[in-house]
Amino acid sequence: MEVNNNLYVARKVCNAQDLADWAESQGFEDITPPNEMHVTVAYSRTPVAYESDDEVLSVSSDNFTHMSILGNAIALFFNSEILQARWQSLIDSGASWDFEYYTPHISISYNNGQLIELDKIVLPTFDIELCGEYAEPLDEDWNLSSSMMLNDDII
Repeated sequence: MEVNNNLYVARKVCNAQDLADWAESQGFEDITPPNEMHVTVAYSRTPVAYESDDEVLSVSSDNFTHMSILGNAIALFFNSEILQARWQSLIDSGASWDFEYYTPHISISYNNGQLIELDKIVLPTFDIELCGEYAEPLDEDWNLSSSMMLNDDII
């Protein structure tokens, strides 16, 4: 197990092209490139011991909850007890987290100025496959305020 001074952990979306195609069919613009679609698992500014989880994780379409604005992005939110437990295990191991709680989501588009009525979006009807985790040093110059929640009712 490796101890990192700071840590960013995420999972890429294995079937990201399906998600990008769905987003286009719903009228989204500036769709996140498929190779950049991911779910953040940890964003820790403190040292933490880390061992990767390489298993592919399937998220059933039944677990998709809603679309919402998140900073400069529009994101698909979903429930995942597995991701929630993984995040909690990293917190219990000493990872920090800059937000009040963890809610898994995938940024679909980085143009929240588009005129899309998010409550009229038909959520994907296919499951999303999340690849095994990857970890890298935290980019502390990344602008956290760009990802802060702008909508109080998204969770």
